Amino acid sequence: MVLIGIALLPWLTHLVKSAELPGGIKIEFHDLKAAVDKVTRGQQAAAPEPPSYRDIADIDPNLALVKLRIEIEKRLRDLGRLHALNDRQPLIRLFHQLRDQDVLADPVLSGLQELVMFGNQAAHGATVDKKAADWSLQFGPRVLAVLDAALAES
Repeated sequence: MVLIGIALLPWLTHLVKSAELPGGIKIEFHDLKAAVDKVTRGQQAAAPEPPSYRDIADIDPNLALVKLRIEIEKRLRDLGRLHALNDRQPLIRLFHQLRDQDVLADPVLSGLQELVMFGNQAAHGATVDKKAADWSLQFGPRVLAVLDAALAES
């Protein structure tokens, strides 16, 4: 399994800044900001509220990204329901259907998929440094505000 993981690293370099094996898996996300830019580019979102997961970020940086991922998924499923899509289907299918029905622009969906992936990695034990947790507190509300605006328009 470890060898397969090492063999896959060259194809994951656009997502991962560094990997540390075997003493403990450590992944540093090299550019969370790029994913946020995809989501928020060109859209004027309302002033973001402080994230509900502020206290969690101080305790466990992984949980901050996981909580942001959960909040993104909740809003995506709400958008799916508003557009008569099956909100119980796997999230990747929902992404495809939201794209096919032009509910959200392609760059926005691409950025959201990256953020969900980062949240999944954090949930499965990737080491998240304090900078990533701070990032989620600073920029996560902007992402959620874009989704909230899309929900209000629907």
